[in-house]
Amino acid sequence: MGSAHAEIGVLEQARATFGSLKGETIFMNVSKLPCGYCLGDVAAEAKLLELNYLRINTVNPINGYPTSYFWRPGMNTLQEIGLRESFQGIPYTWQMIKQGL
Repeated sequence: MGSAHAEIGVLEQARATFGSLKGETIFMNVSKLPCGYCLGDVAAEAKLLELNYLRINTVNPINGYPTSYFWRPGMNTLQEIGLRESFQGIPYTWQMIKQGL
């Protein structure tokens, strides 16, 4: 975990603390887009935690728009949610990201 990105670190700590979060949903707000390695590594951690759903919300540094990635059981990598879908259901989260909360 020493060199892992924050997303991985949080999930590894959750697994070390709780073992399993079977059937749970996790939402994360991060300040940077997940890197290519994290797309697969986060999915692997979500599988080990036995999550039902995981979503990562961030802001695209190129255009400033909210960007979200999700994982569900059976997926091997995070998938980006399209711009239209990313605006649905996270207006409060988006405001929190913009304000740095």
